[in-house]
Amino acid sequence: MAAVLMLSGSCAMATSGGGGGGEGGGGAAAVVNREADRALALFREGDYARAIKVMGAVLERLPEDRKGEGNYIIGSSRLRTGDYEAGREFSLVALSKYYKGETTLWGDREKVRTLAATDLSYHASDKGDYEIIGRVEGIVGEDIKLDRVLVREPNGVLAGRTRLSSILSFYKARALKNAKKAQEALALLKTMAFDTGKIFVDGKVTGLTEAVEKLTAEVAAMAARFFFRAVLRPLRGSALSYRL
Repeated sequence: MAAVLMLSGSCAMATSGGGGGGEGGGGAAAVVNREADRALALFREGDYARAIKVMGAVLERLPEDRKGEGNYIIGSSRLRTGDYEAGREFSLVALSKYYKGETTLWGDREKVRTLAATDLSYHASDKGDYEIIGRVEGIVGEDIKLDRVLVREPNGVLAGRTRLSSILSFYKARALKNAKKAQEALALLKTMAFDTGKIFVDGKVTGLTEAVEKLTAEVAAMAARFFFRAVLRPLRGSALSYRL
């Protein structure tokens, strides 16, 4: 999804949402839409730094029905280039302020919220930021059970469709693991025993069942190490002291 180009006034741009539709008539609006389409093409090519620059230049002038898409492109590009904090803020704007936005980024019509929720939660899981995934779950509300994520290979090829609730639960468990909260992660993974579909993790698409099994084994091993350090090792030391 898995160099950061700084964009002046980025947070203000993300939250502004001022008048859409084009300035000074249809010609200017057409130029803005063309530039937005160019940013989408750059994103698909993996040129995230240029996608940020091109979309950032027109974001405030986009029509309202494309502002969610614009914030998503900048947010996801920043996440993918390592600027987690800025990427998180743009993604949250796409999720909350433009909740009903849609895009044809990869050819199929998709909800911007499912793209933004998935990308943000994936990168949050790397950081151990389970709280932001909880915030994403709160924003999507009941739609978490209804929305389907179009899971794609890194080149954009569609690999399958998975419930948004399953995607977010898996990434939250992964975030809990990376935050060293093994018991909480194991408890969440147990609720996913019958979840199916595909998921993007560790740079590739894999079956959700296999991903859950692998993550469960990793977290269980972590929990065992924590138990040894917290309980068994001190007991061994006490027994040795007693014998001495």
